Amino acid sequence: MKDPERGKIETGPTKQAQIFEKYFKDSGKAINIKHGTYLPEEAPRNYPWEHTENEPGKKPPDPFKLQTIITQDESDGTKDRNRLHSPILDKSAFNECTKTLSNNKSPGPDGIVNELLRVLPTEIQEFIHMLFIIMWAAGFTPKAWKISNAILINNNKGDETEASSYRPIDLANILYKLWTRLITNNLYKYAEANSILSTTQAGFHKQKDSIHQLENVIMALEDANLFHKDIYALIVDFTSAFNTTDHDRMLWIMYGLGFPTDAIDAVNNLYENAPTQVKLPSGVCTG
Repeated sequence: MKDPERGKIETGPTKQAQIFEKYFKDSGKAINIKHGTYLPEEAPRNYPWEHTENEPGKKPPDPFKLQTIITQDESDGTKDRNRLHSPILDKSAFNECTKTLSNNKSPGPDGIVNELLRVLPTEIQEFIHMLFIIMWAAGFTPKAWKISNAILINNNKGDETEASSYRPIDLANILYKLWTRLITNNLYKYAEANSILSTTQAGFHKQKDSIHQLENVIMALEDANLFHKDIYALIVDFTSAFNTTDHDRMLWIMYGLGFPTDAIDAVNNLYENAPTQVKLPSGVCTG
């Protein structure tokens, strides 16, 4: 592995681990320090579309309001947000998450595969479900569950000796995967029931995927060509989009869209003190 500072190929396990550790830490500097506060009175918003100061000669940003039917009712003083604790109590929701975990997946640091959860005795599954109920009420995820193994995959886009030529794939502990699946399903159902997700969105939408959006783009281009109309397409590919997500702003947006505070607290704690161990052929480095 090449040391970017010295321009020298390092073959020693310790040196290689240090190169990757420094690379991933530097790439994470784009992320602001996480505070975990999201209530408007605790964290004043600073959205780009709300800026009123503009440079001379430049037009102000397009007016935009982050609002859903939930927050609109709140502004009218006619509705309070429902907590999402009740769906967590539903045993069928827990069973659904257990069944939908994929087979033949590599385990995380605990070494336990997904298939094992489905063959556990009923008593143990009920115990895990009861533990999840307590965790949701407390907005807390055990720190030991959050530790993950990061496997480096060559993206075939550059020099194999460069750290930037590799992308990490996180392998999480089995209970953490089940817990996050339960949270995700709970949030998804709430978002669907309250029209938070746009009908034009295909990503993270059940029974929709990127193929539907590609078909829409193709039809739009064909129509423009048929009727001799100009059409413009903007394709944006953000570098390390998921790795550099500002978690505090994500919480702001969740609150702005109308998600209940118990759900936001559960998501917030998922990202607190969540280290990963980068697995190299020469050993493991922790970040």
